[in-house]
Amino acid sequence: MGSYCELYLDSYQIDTTKSYINPFWSCIFKERDRISRQVHFSKYYTEAIFDTDLVPTNEYCSKVSIIKKRLELLGYTLFKVKEHYIIRLKEQIEEAERDFEEYPFEYLQVDLKHFKRLLAGGFDYWVEIVREIMFDRKLQSWDIERGQGKDEDICIWAVDNEDMFLGFPEGSYGYFLRAVLEAADDRAELRLDITSLVYAGYYAEDESVCENTAKGQINSSREFEKIILLTEGSTDSAILSRSLNVLYSELSDYFSLMDFGSTKSEGGSSALERTVKSFAAAGINNKIIAIFDNDAAGQSAIKRLRSLLLPSNIRVIPLPVLQLGKNYPTTGPQGNTMEDINGRACSIELYLGEDVLFSNGKLIPVVWKAFEPKVNAYQGEIAEKDSVQNRFYQKLKEVEKNGLTEKKQWHDLQSIFESIFQTAGDM
Repeated sequence: MGSYCELYLDSYQIDTTKSYINPFWSCIFKERDRISRQVHFSKYYTEAIFDTDLVPTNEYCSKVSIIKKRLELLGYTLFKVKEHYIIRLKEQIEEAERDFEEYPFEYLQVDLKHFKRLLAGGFDYWVEIVREIMFDRKLQSWDIERGQGKDEDICIWAVDNEDMFLGFPEGSYGYFLRAVLEAADDRAELRLDITSLVYAGYYAEDESVCENTAKGQINSSREFEKIILLTEGSTDSAILSRSLNVLYSELSDYFSLMDFGSTKSEGGSSALERTVKSFAAAGINNKIIAIFDNDAAGQSAIKRLRSLLLPSNIRVIPLPVLQLGKNYPTTGPQGNTMEDINGRACSIELYLGEDVLFSNGKLIPVVWKAFEPKVNAYQGEIAEKDSVQNRFYQKLKEVEKNGLTEKKQWHDLQSIFESIFQTAGDM
């Protein structure tokens, strides 16, 4: 007969599959999300299977806020979801109108009415209905079939119509899942219950179900592949890799940073520019984001790369605008001045927090060097770079050991990751 697993948003059963999990679920759950609880045997069995009435569950569970971020990394942004909602409803209205002209059946007329109501109400209207069903009235799909929802005819039709799920138009599963999360509080939980599949022998109790499923799908869809981050050198890569684990541990499994140490790769903006061109020529399918320093050399390289026809899965971005850099001490042929160093001298060291940028009570200055004609600006570099890095690594080591308690001095690094996340979602 087979056994089933279920996907729940808090207590609402969103979906179910037989014998094996939906591969897409392995995109949004990671092994770090694996949990086990003790519940009464009646949840899964007709009689106790152990000496007690309790049985352990096998589940993956994560907060809605985390699942939203993971879906956005995969490209299912809220903007795209809203756009998809409107486009697909308009297409379905056109299809239903054509069908009704040829076959004037009553069910097609009913479909048209519901399509038009959902389109007129907009995405927020759909979210309101879902929130009513799942959280206000705590209904299940079988309750909706009996017409207990807020908008009875839409709720009944949403279940019966094979092209919709709760009234959301068909399309990629990721669009629906990202949409339905808008109806939930960020503290709510998305939970994948595979207990019955484990007890039935489809998966071993200690098997890494989501990880193994994702590995099995890695050659079939970009959604299952890691996002590759390319940087200008080993320092940038090490800083971003360790900081990602500190600031966004729940997202770290979605990224792979080039290990310059093991490959002995050359560093710098010119080397990164050549690497991007090589990746483009190699036809690699992963999403690739190349992160250049926010300085004159980086801006010059980005300008050259953006003039090329890079594949759609490759993006080149600079480090984001640095607020501290808008009025920063510099030194050069014209003496000591306070200047905006964005686009001219913002390497990753400038984003490591003011607590590591001070020496003898003063901000360590930027020293002006070569002129970059491509962007008509001088290239600058922070003095005492090694000292800044060493202070940061000490700060990082303490946080890795004791946990992050104060985020103020990590704000600029967070802005780098937010830029990366947005770029990945837009691709």
